Amino acid sequence: MKTRFKMLGSHWRQLAGLLGDTSTEQACFLLTSSAVGVDETILTVRDIIPLTEDDFAVKEYDLLSVAAPAMLRAFRKAQRTGCGICMVHTHPMAAAEVCFSVADDIGNRATFDYFCKMLPDRVHSCLVWNASLSAVQGRVYTDGLTWQLISQVEVIDDHVRRVLTDRARPRTGAAGEAYKRQVLLLGAQGQQLLHGLRVVVVGAGGLGSMVAMTLGHSGVGWLGLVDPDILDVHNRPRQVGSRDEDIGIASKVAVMARYLATAAPDTRVQTWATQVQAEDLRSALVSADLVVCTTDSDSSRAHLNEICQRHLIPLLDLGVEFDADPTDGHIRGDIGKINLMLPGTPCLLCTGHLNPMKIAWESLPQTTRENQVRDGYVRNWHLPQPSMMPFNGSVAARGVQLLLGYITGLIPATPDAYERYTFLNGNGLRHHSMVRKRGEPDCIICSPSQGLVGHGATDPTPMAAKLLAT
Repeated sequence: MKTRFKMLGSHWRQLAGLLGDTSTEQACFLLTSSAVGVDETILTVRDIIPLTEDDFAVKEYDLLSVAAPAMLRAFRKAQRTGCGICMVHTHPMAAAEVCFSVADDIGNRATFDYFCKMLPDRVHSCLVWNASLSAVQGRVYTDGLTWQLISQVEVIDDHVRRVLTDRARPRTGAAGEAYKRQVLLLGAQGQQLLHGLRVVVVGAGGLGSMVAMTLGHSGVGWLGLVDPDILDVHNRPRQVGSRDEDIGIASKVAVMARYLATAAPDTRVQTWATQVQAEDLRSALVSADLVVCTTDSDSSRAHLNEICQRHLIPLLDLGVEFDADPTDGHIRGDIGKINLMLPGTPCLLCTGHLNPMKIAWESLPQTTRENQVRDGYVRNWHLPQPSMMPFNGSVAARGVQLLLGYITGLIPATPDAYERYTFLNGNGLRHHSMVRKRGEPDCIICSPSQGLVGHGATDPTPMAAKLLAT
């Protein structure tokens, strides 16, 4: 089973400050959480433990040894927080490539024999960086002698996602003749990054099918499609790839997978005709590089909000809504929303994009929901709203632009704001505007002190239970 390592941009910048001196080897400790994905383990950084000059027994240009009291301090903090320990150091003599030395092997033997025996239920690791911090090699230890390499280190930064390996320049291959025009825009490396992506699209209806279509045509290597619904006659005008014979028989995800098999044969597709909260879907979400949410269910969006903050996964939340008067059908307002939520930034809950009352209502048994609607306790949540492909297409296209731009660096992300469209220009509003996000400092999901950012698989309390308790 391979291992990936993930950290926020804030962690990366802190590391750069601690490890930047190239006159001697530098070091620090990281505290990490872990989670099991699809045939891999993902380690996420929770905290950084700096070291002072007094914490080293030896500190030279090509040799370093951490003193026992510093090791004990890291162990105790990991023990309190339920984390694994990652020991980090630099090789200032390494330029473009970096690897562990014989001296590292000897030192790691004693270090990780100690950590693995004292905290046997945790995943312990180490990283070594080159002088410019542009290349890194990592290992996961199961005891002092047994280890496996970490496949890559990912930095989920505020403006662009970076993937680092033991070489300063990532390995790239031919992008393929079909993507020649895209390479002129993204570069060969950018197109290779798209080919290596794992993206889960939640909701495969009018909006989600257009997102999946655009990602497939762009050359994304793997797509997961999640939607429990069967195609009905009202979906037909908006569903990419649908046929009359699919109505009432085929699932939306099956329709979309069939389309992509022909139109985007380079993209591997996996489907789940189930609710996104299904337990057998969790490992696929954990392994995703990106998640796109196109559902109008607040409970499913709350679930994704938590999963993505826990496992440091960017979440693209898309929506198109027309507010129609239930009595005469008059359109009272409309909105298109494109919100790229990056881990460690204000989440969907604290920015007001989730309704706790609606989440609670959606968690009730169907008969109870129907009774509440009948008795007048619920207004409009159960009613279908207007929808049309051209408006879905505008939001889907712009959302994918931002997502691919974040991956390749073509369009820097703006995590402190989301984009809002007003299609019908009601009340003289601009068609497009940027709306600044205002997070809550004590948010139970994304706050640095009380939230779940980077916590991995710890504290598996369901999101609905958390919201009902607040």
